[in-house]
Amino acid sequence: MFGGIMLSLTRASAAAAPLALVGCLSNYTPIDRRDDRPERVEVTHSVGGSHWRTMVDGGVWYQGYGPTLLALDPETGTKLDELRCLPLGSSGAVVDLVKYRGDLVAVLDRTAVARIDISNPKSLIVTELIAERELGLRPESLSVIGDALYVSGLGGVVRLDTGEVFLAGSGVCGRVAPSAHGPVATRGREIVLVATGESLGRASDLQPVAEGAGSSGDLLFVLQGKDAARVGILDAELQEVVAVVVPGEVIRLRSFDERLFAVTPTGITSWKLGSAQLADEKHIRVKGALDIDRIGSNTYAVAGSFGRALYRPATDVRGPGDEFFAAQREPGRLERVLSDGRRIIAGSDEGNWMYMVGGSCDPTDKVIQNVNPPTTVQEFSFGRVAIEGADADPFTVESSSRVVVTMGGKQQTVQMPQGARARTIANVKDDIWIGHDDGIDVWRVTSGHLARVARVRMQGPVTNIYPRRTNDGASYVSLFGGMGVAMWRHFDAVSPATAAP
Repeated sequence: MFGGIMLSLTRASAAAAPLALVGCLSNYTPIDRRDDRPERVEVTHSVGGSHWRTMVDGGVWYQGYGPTLLALDPETGTKLDELRCLPLGSSGAVVDLVKYRGDLVAVLDRTAVARIDISNPKSLIVTELIAERELGLRPESLSVIGDALYVSGLGGVVRLDTGEVFLAGSGVCGRVAPSAHGPVATRGREIVLVATGESLGRASDLQPVAEGAGSSGDLLFVLQGKDAARVGILDAELQEVVAVVVPGEVIRLRSFDERLFAVTPTGITSWKLGSAQLADEKHIRVKGALDIDRIGSNTYAVAGSFGRALYRPATDVRGPGDEFFAAQREPGRLERVLSDGRRIIAGSDEGNWMYMVGGSCDPTDKVIQNVNPPTTVQEFSFGRVAIEGADADPFTVESSSRVVVTMGGKQQTVQMPQGARARTIANVKDDIWIGHDDGIDVWRVTSGHLARVARVRMQGPVTNIYPRRTNDGASYVSLFGGMGVAMWRHFDAVSPATAAP
């Protein structure tokens, strides 16, 4: 009986339910749930990147790591603070640092110059930011001569404290250095007078010898060749005093402890500075080095695509000599790449890394036997896209920057960022994603019209792009900028005054 009553009630409820449901539907007004906000491609996750520039000042180790500046304890490598100078996906890496009028000034590669208050190393603050469009050039390096601060890069030289422009419209100009003729800079492989552009000699990099490291007025120079570089000392008249040949590419010269240091990706070589010779040659065995600075009489800070570490040349009470310690490894040079869409294995002779896309990234012992080469030809619904000169090595500066879109029997050329070369192409929901030296550009064909619809700025070159299964973005691999995910995201529009450069 009890069960029968329950059954009767259940049936009655079921019979009444449709009447109640019909009543609700008749009064329901649909709501427009579309998100009409504009969209842009954003980097939603990233790992790794290279440590391009290191500087020790006032008992603090300052280290550029991607678009971030780290303040580190020079004794232990412990992080004191971390300052992201610009939002992820809108900037190149910190590639140069100088001390100027008590502040730190940083170059975000071909993006902007940032002035940073370092009065409290545990609370770094960007106090001024000057974008490339305001500078009138794409900045790459900094120089301080007396009270003058120079910014050099693609397009010339600007004296930042006065606004004076020099060598406008030039190719890439290097650091500015003093000489008996006046301030000089490098332009390609020649030394030119900043004021007039007059050629005064040959070098691909110049900088003054650090105070106390050598003769006053002398300059360190690099003359880079295809397979080796000539490095040494020039006097104030720009005449060679002494030089040696260093195999490979010399990334940076430094001078301290009365020694000259030549930093290359395969190691660091140093010589004792003398009036007529470079003697007492010593080697620091490290792969992927990009910079070095002095912390103490027996401690150096070393940074590069491998990460960062402290180095002890000689044995002392703290430990054995020729030893790296307080090391922080990072995936910074990724020239061999393999992916199944969910995972990316990438690396080089400096080590291999396993990246769970959008998640963890850890060192791996897995050998990368097969690789995914950069894609230089891709089919789309509207036609075909190709990087001309696809036979060129995509990991070298000789790679082509000409991207050709063929549709309806006609060809159009995609305009690349100034000085950037295309490396790879991907089809993401029929959008053209182009990986290049400065990041990723996204182009779209609408009614036969080709237009750029998004840009992601990061340290490149971006050599591999893998569309997500959901077609809302892609994962990427950068040769020197790590790995990550870039996706379409809605955003609230901001005024030009508050937008990132």
